[in-house]
Amino acid sequence: MPQIEILGITFHTPAPNRDVEWELWRRPRMTQVTLPNLSWFAFGGSSAYLEALLPCITAPRLGKLRVILFDQLTFRLPRLLEFLNTAENLRFSSATLRFEEDQVSVSVYPYTEARKYALYMEVGCRELDWQMESIAQILGVFRVAFSTVEDLALECWGYDGSSELRDVVGGTQWRDLLRSFTNVKTLRVGLGLVQQLARSLPLKNGESPMELLPELKLLLYPDLLDTSVFAEFVDAYRIAGRRVTLRPFA
Repeated sequence: MPQIEILGITFHTPAPNRDVEWELWRRPRMTQVTLPNLSWFAFGGSSAYLEALLPCITAPRLGKLRVILFDQLTFRLPRLLEFLNTAENLRFSSATLRFEEDQVSVSVYPYTEARKYALYMEVGCRELDWQMESIAQILGVFRVAFSTVEDLALECWGYDGSSELRDVVGGTQWRDLLRSFTNVKTLRVGLGLVQQLARSLPLKNGESPMELLPELKLLLYPDLLDTSVFAEFVDAYRIAGRRVTLRPFA
């Protein structure tokens, strides 16, 4: 075991978390194992199984973690956060949130131009409001760990991006999601999300720019779109003495 560099554990059949937790409670605790050479760990299955497994593993050289979770009501992942904190090689600098037709994911990279992620987490679910609820729970767990993320991209694949996003997902959900990234300086909004984010970003009555994306300096949007959709948000930051630059990308 100490020689293992890549380890993958996958469950193909989902089970309710309460059933998994009951079964694990009845079993004796596993022996602690140190994997000094483990650089890549992948897991697929229930979050309860993952939470039971991680306290038994120490992987100080871990540089890549991939977690795919079954669709479930709640995601309690405190031990996953503890596991990340013990991995000396994991670094988080940029992140991409991607909403797709049958899944939602977050990819976190060690530096802005990196092509290989340090952390990838995915939840398989189809309804967009459920995707938002799932990823918001996960991001809430990692808020402290993601405080080093300076570049954030929001992408949408498989949705038409206009009526469906507008009717299903509320502005409060988007704002709660963005609050998980307190140090973002560059925000890139993909096609299909511009109108939704533009409605969600303007500050509420009495709200300070320091409460939502307090370090934001650059807002990137798809080329050929009208920048006026972000005018209210940018003006509020300007009045508060903060400057946000708008810039199109191809």
